[in-house]
Amino acid sequence: MKTETQRPDALDMATLPLADRKYLEKEGFFFFSGIQAIVRMIFDKHRRDLRLGRRENATYISGYEGSPLGGLDIELARAARLFPRIGRIVHQPGLNEKLAMAAVYGSQFAGHVDGVWYGKAQGVKWIPDEGGLAAFSGTGEGSGAVILAGDDHQSKSSTFPGSSDLMLEDMFCPILFPSTIDEIIQLGLAAFELSRFSGLYVGLKLLTPLCDGAASIKVYPDREQITIPPPIHKTVFRKAVLAKQSLAIEQEIVEERLESALHFARHNSFNFIVDYKGPQEKRLGFVVAGKAYTDLLLALCDIGCSVDRDPLRMLKLGMIYPVEPTIVREFARGLTDIVVIEEKRDFIEKQIKSILYGNSNARIWGKQDPEGRTLLPAHGEITPEVLVEKLYSLLREYLGPDRPFLESRRREIVEVLEHEGARATAARLPSYCSGCPHSRSLKLPEGSRAGGDIGCHTMEIMKEEPGRGIEWISSMGTGGGVNNGVFPFADNRHIFQNLGDGTYFHSGRLAIAASVAAGANITYKILYNGVVAMTGGQSPPGQLPIDRLVDELMSVGVKRAIVVSDRLKSSGSVRVEPHSAYSRVLEEIRGVAGTTAIIFDLECATERRRTVSRSGEPRTEFIVINEEVCEGCGDCGRSLCPSLYISETELGDKTSVHRSSCNDDLHCLIGDCPAFMRVKTRGGGEGRAEALADLVDPESIPLPTEAPHSVGNYNIVLAGIGGTGIVSLSALLAQATILEGGFVNELNMTGLAQKGGPVESQIVINMSEQPIINAVGYRRADLYLACDSVHGLAPENLRYIAYETTRIVANLTLIPTIEMIVDRLKSRPDREGLENAWRDLVVDGAAVLVDAGTIVEGLFANHMFTNIFLLGVAFQSGSIPLSLGSLKTAIVQHLRQPEKNLSSFHLGRLWVEDAEEVEMILRSERGEASRSILTRSLERHRSALSRGLGDLGKDLTRISGFEERACDLIDYQGIAYSRRYAELVARVVEADGEPEKRLSVAVARNMYKLMTYKDEYEVARLHLFGMNEGSLARDFGKAHRLAIYLLPPLLRELGLQRKLQIPAWLARPVFRSLVGLRRLRGTSFDPFAWPRVRRLERGLIRWYEEEINRVLGSLSDGEYEEALRVAELPDRIRGYESVKIRTASRLDNDALSGVLHGLGVEPHPERAASNLSGVVIGREQVRSRQT
Repeated sequence: MKTETQRPDALDMATLPLADRKYLEKEGFFFFSGIQAIVRMIFDKHRRDLRLGRRENATYISGYEGSPLGGLDIELARAARLFPRIGRIVHQPGLNEKLAMAAVYGSQFAGHVDGVWYGKAQGVKWIPDEGGLAAFSGTGEGSGAVILAGDDHQSKSSTFPGSSDLMLEDMFCPILFPSTIDEIIQLGLAAFELSRFSGLYVGLKLLTPLCDGAASIKVYPDREQITIPPPIHKTVFRKAVLAKQSLAIEQEIVEERLESALHFARHNSFNFIVDYKGPQEKRLGFVVAGKAYTDLLLALCDIGCSVDRDPLRMLKLGMIYPVEPTIVREFARGLTDIVVIEEKRDFIEKQIKSILYGNSNARIWGKQDPEGRTLLPAHGEITPEVLVEKLYSLLREYLGPDRPFLESRRREIVEVLEHEGARATAARLPSYCSGCPHSRSLKLPEGSRAGGDIGCHTMEIMKEEPGRGIEWISSMGTGGGVNNGVFPFADNRHIFQNLGDGTYFHSGRLAIAASVAAGANITYKILYNGVVAMTGGQSPPGQLPIDRLVDELMSVGVKRAIVVSDRLKSSGSVRVEPHSAYSRVLEEIRGVAGTTAIIFDLECATERRRTVSRSGEPRTEFIVINEEVCEGCGDCGRSLCPSLYISETELGDKTSVHRSSCNDDLHCLIGDCPAFMRVKTRGGGEGRAEALADLVDPESIPLPTEAPHSVGNYNIVLAGIGGTGIVSLSALLAQATILEGGFVNELNMTGLAQKGGPVESQIVINMSEQPIINAVGYRRADLYLACDSVHGLAPENLRYIAYETTRIVANLTLIPTIEMIVDRLKSRPDREGLENAWRDLVVDGAAVLVDAGTIVEGLFANHMFTNIFLLGVAFQSGSIPLSLGSLKTAIVQHLRQPEKNLSSFHLGRLWVEDAEEVEMILRSERGEASRSILTRSLERHRSALSRGLGDLGKDLTRISGFEERACDLIDYQGIAYSRRYAELVARVVEADGEPEKRLSVAVARNMYKLMTYKDEYEVARLHLFGMNEGSLARDFGKAHRLAIYLLPPLLRELGLQRKLQIPAWLARPVFRSLVGLRRLRGTSFDPFAWPRVRRLERGLIRWYEEEINRVLGSLSDGEYEEALRVAELPDRIRGYESVKIRTASRLDNDALSGVLHGLGVEPHPERAASNLSGVVIGREQVRSRQT
């Protein structure tokens, strides 16, 4: 097989982008991620083949995406245009792991084709049938085959931890185990030669820390000298394996081919011994491989030891199966104790024991000590800290008691583990992306159940709201099969089964056929979003258009299939219903006996946003919430949209739409809230500051007066939110380090970060040599950069901070979790609480805290520049060990929109030097803050209030917020209404003997809240204010068109189920008319007075007056806190229509229960506890400031 290729030698490398040069240049110093190192290894294999005269050799690659190798197919696809320049490389993504392995096996029939299979450990466990057949057949003429096994030992992005050792052994695959990014290339090249030499498929075990990590690597031709020894056995490729031959072939594999693998290992440097060179006797040795190698080196470094300086010996294995016995016996000679360090099971340890049995007197320590007590864990992860703690006694015995670093490091580790405090903030959990189809497609009718499978929808297991959740998470494609074992014992009760389109085409279609065959009463909800979203947004291999998918379903016996889509129309046998009819479709189809299907067609929100972003077109339409109308109830949070934020106003918490992350899917509009609006601008509403060069002169900003240490490793920990650029920031720092001639190693811990979950990056910078490990040890961070305070303050991250030596740069802008949005009664941190939490962690002056998100979004209208702003803050604070020039160059080379990113970077630098100037720039760009409706009412009615209250108002004006609220009540309903309010507050003030008047402030705030209930008249008044004078006018000016989403209760009663989009030009005159009629409120002429919620709202005012009068009588008995608790109860009554009724019914108050009972409302089964403490962290501080 020959091909004409344009060799890299003939190319002008200087004209190529850096991303191409790292693959095409023969030598150089580049920054590679673990995934990119695999691709570079493929390119280097072809270079090696060319040097050795194997010009005809080709490479065939197939597999299935799955973390930690989830991005490999994407990187291969990106590099595919470079393949012709290096050789014949064919990448063919597999429909699933089994078929991909069969295809790799098939590549061996061609001859002179090297096969590569890739997949995660769970995928390796799916291919032993195909892999076993391949092993018995052998490799093709002049060919080799390598299995890239992605092992997720820590279950970072897998349902359960995965390790492939035993499966690879079962397929007779020699296993090579890289310890570093560099070794992925070295051992990967060796794996192909070993496979060709032995006729065996060779496994390359790739752990998550390597695949998700990155490092600076020097590449050059044939840097790894691979010796191909004379063959000791002949290899044969068998096109067919028959049963009667198989026993003889098995004997050949065991006695000849595996022996050839050992022979190959003996002639190469897969395995090597590191030995102490001094005179002292060596009696303690360590056996390590893969990650354990770097873990041990760092553990010894932390205690001031090293193998070559202390009386220790280390055997580093590159091939962990079969373990080569000669070097093991050489290593064990003279040792008293041998410690085998490996994660998970004792895979290596058993082989070491077998080799040394009868050949050494050394005691073996591993999963157990020589006395049978548990030593190193066979579960979870082994870290350098675990090694110091578990091996402390043994190390102390051999190294002697005079080891101060050993003692101090052990004390540090014990302190970290014993004193990890309680979580300072709520945990940040992964969530559906803004506009995710799953946020609506996974809802269930009342009383229904659902099963889960593999995909983003597994996050339903964390949902506790009514109509959500799943009962199981199956292995990929088998969810319906699980139900086949459930339904015979559950009366075949109907169930919905969630199934992503990627999973369907992978293997899920077989589960549907199984459900049909078993007679299951089940509805498959096929979530057709066009991509495998969980592993990078790839198109599902073998995807069918929806009409052919429906035909396939009906052909296997599905009773009914309905497509839910707004882009398709019914045709032929394909029935299509709009998304607005989804609830009706669910009810209909669960009544159909047998196996049925719903195909929910909606594009993946993340991919949609990427498409829009790459187009470069400015956004001109936005969903916004009128904060004057918003009740802050969190009902819109039922959409599970992370673009809903919390805004603190003088009238309490409100919900706002985070415009720069919103995907405009409109799902948050579902419900009764009339606060949502659509704004269409004429010139684009984002990016008001295209660049700040005219506002910030970078040359005028002095260089930092402090500089961090530059000796040895400099450790940086980044903590933030997935999808906001944390990994990009770490890569930028790495690129800047390389530009300065330094070395870098980094680890990106992502997991479900792509779904808005937590993400950390650890960067180790060294200006003189390559760092040995890509992880930061406990209390070893020099800089802790928290781009998100919620996740930054997580206990598992704080272990990296050392009180005396760590510098902190933290973003104080609160990015709420979904739980904070949905349930406003849950605790959340305020700014003062965040500041105190950060400053308590380090010495005075070592924490730099900035409201970065507010500044950046105020100037750029885009949160994606926040991390670069924080980088500028960290640099100017003297916490980045890199030059200004290298950082600027890296920003230009590495990031999209470099001008804006440079502006944000310099803005962060300027903030350190002159925060007030940055505030001035922000004010000049945003303009003056809009006045609130309370301020307007005060200006309008202050004189009328003074006349109306007379002497009654003298003692009330010192109660914070009273005067503004009393004036607004005049605007709401008139002076008599306002006086009713003032009379209650006056009675409380007279009885309130506390200097801070907390009870008086609480009653003034909450009585106003109840009296200004938002009926049709009030919503009209507030919308008119918001459109003309409120935040809308401030943010969008006059150059915009506006529409309001409304569902008046009267129309709902008449059967309308969705909101109407009413243009502002039509709404304004209607609103003005309603405002003019507000004096009818509560009278017999009020057409809106009789719905149950309106009667409840009027009843709540009377109830509150009576309750306050009741508790005032007991103040003298020391019941102040109980009175305060009652006074705060209305703060929990929020929302419109049914939401308000529901929140009121949850309160634990007997008098309120009577009011509700009179309206036919029973107390909610989840009545809130009577104790109000802990509603919002820091709320008491907020109240005292208001006072």
